[in-house]
Amino acid sequence: MVAPILPCRSLTCQYVLLLIYFSTWHDLCIPWILTHIPGALSIGRCTYIRLCGSVYNGPMFKLIKTYDMDGVLVDSFHRYRNLPNGSIDLEFWRANSHKLADDKLLPMAANFAADCDNAEIYVILCTAREYHIREVQFIYRNLGTPNKIIMRPVGDNTPDPKLKYRALSRLFNLRQFAKLPRFFYEDNPRNIAACERLFTNCFLIPSGITNK
Repeated sequence: MVAPILPCRSLTCQYVLLLIYFSTWHDLCIPWILTHIPGALSIGRCTYIRLCGSVYNGPMFKLIKTYDMDGVLVDSFHRYRNLPNGSIDLEFWRANSHKLADDKLLPMAANFAADCDNAEIYVILCTAREYHIREVQFIYRNLGTPNKIIMRPVGDNTPDPKLKYRALSRLFNLRQFAKLPRFFYEDNPRNIAACERLFTNCFLIPSGITNK
């Protein structure tokens, strides 16, 4: 059940408070809202939606940080396999999706969480994982609340480099991002090679999945 939205005057921007009753509905609805509604904020058990304008406008953000997930923030080696060309073996990944709860956080997850809490950093989680509500819930429960989540559409078999470049280039073409410095944290050299032109600097993270 969703309650009427209420104005919240304690936030610096004009937001409304969205109250969702019952923990089950909250866990199902909030990840979708935070993923699909630009400017939605989650603070504890409260969710806020901005009334007017875009959350990206103005001098609020000073830089953009884009993180890959597997091999950078999360150790999913137990259910991950690459094809000979370096792309994720999607069929193997889908067949082992039930092992999500066994994924473990890597040290860089702490940096990611800190960046998510920094109002001056626009944080993007860009993963080749296929979209599923369980994946989104895992992100919000274990990693943090990024400003944007980019995931593989269900049934999409596009190679990782093309998938990430296409999604990120569309996002960075927006006027509000044109002059902001951008940083990319990725463990796959092929993805860095494809997206390098979009970023101020790219960091290749040593990983047991795609490189040593």
